[in-house]
Parts: sequence; structure tokens; C-alpha cells
Amino acid sequence: MPELYKVGRLPEGGAPQNEGLPFTQSDAFKLAASSDGSSRLIVSTAGSHVELLRALLNPRDGPFALLYVLRVPRTKGTLAGRYQSPLDLTYRDIETFLTRFREFFERDARHALWIKAFGGSAVQLVYDEHDLIYVYGPLEQYRTELIERAFPESDFEAPQDVTHIHHYHEHFDGDERCVLDDVPWTWRCSELQAVDNA
Repeated sequence: MPELYKVGRLPEGGAPQNEGLPFTQSDAFKLAASSDGSSRLIVSTAGSHVELLRALLNPRDGPFALLYVLRVPRTKGTLAGRYQSPLDLTYRDIETFLTRFREFFERDARHALWIKAFGGSAVQLVYDEHDLIYVYGPLEQYRTELIERAFPESDFEAPQDVTHIHHYHEHFDGDERCVLDDVPWTWRCSELQAVDNA
């Protein structure tokens, strides 16, 4: 099987049908403003994004909730939309979900994933279709944690900075159905919002 990757880098003027080369990332993070003017951390990693999400979540910060944002559905009868979990998921629920669908989340760009903690730090993590993680909440706490993990605080090149293409692989279409239909909770679906198509 050929290598499956989420984001491809296109040469300048590259044709849309060109799959590009895998967009490679480094370990780094930076402070940036969000659309409402508040601050957030943007994190890039050369390693596993799912493992980093798990590491940044504290089990004591639960309960948790997931928001699965399906931007580009590929399976028959599946609607694009925001799929909201119940608000009382445990850390074990989150960990099991991330581990089960790790390859799907890390190698396919049809979606974004939001994780919200309601206790402790009340952190919110967003793993987007550009293979970046956004951290909202007690930023100094997470800045310190990232530095301790040897992530330098520096600017870095992101897919949005270059001509790129997103990949939606047939190989993962079964995972799309399983995310929506084969988890131990019921999703509540709502329409995509403008921010989901940025």
C-alpha cells in the first residue's frame, strides 16, 4: 500500500490533481491570536499527534466531551456536520477513542477533533485538518509542559503557509462509519459553522 498522509505540499503552481509530497513537521509551538482576539497555543509535532493529545490531557480534568467535525464525508448517507458527544466522558473514554482511531485521525484530513475538559484546567484541545493542535485554556501551564517535552517556542512553517492539498483516503471510509456508529455513546449532530471551513 502506498504511504497515506493527511496533507501534501504542492510545488508552486502545482496542479490540483498532484498529490504532492508529505508535509513534514517539526516539534515546535507558538503563541497566536484566535479569531475573537484571545490567545492560544499552536503546536506542531514531528511525532504522533494523538499521543501528544493524550499527553496534554490530565485524567483529573474530567469529565470531558468530544466534538467530531466531519467536513468532507465519503460514505453514503453520512452528513457533513458537527458531532457532539455527551458531556460526561471519562479520560478512559477519550483515551480509547483516540487510540482506536489514531491512524484515521493522523492520516486523513476529512475532519477535525475538539476535546473539552470541564474540570481542573478546563483546557480545550483542537486537532485540525492541517495536522496542527490548538490549545485553549491555561496557556502558561501548557507552555511550560511543552518546553519540558523539549518543544521549542518558535515560529514554524504550517501547511497554511504553502500551497498544499488535503487527502481523503478510501482506505479510511470504514473508520468514518465506525467513528459515528460504533462508539459507546450517541452523537448529537448539528450543521457545520463558518469556522469549520476556514
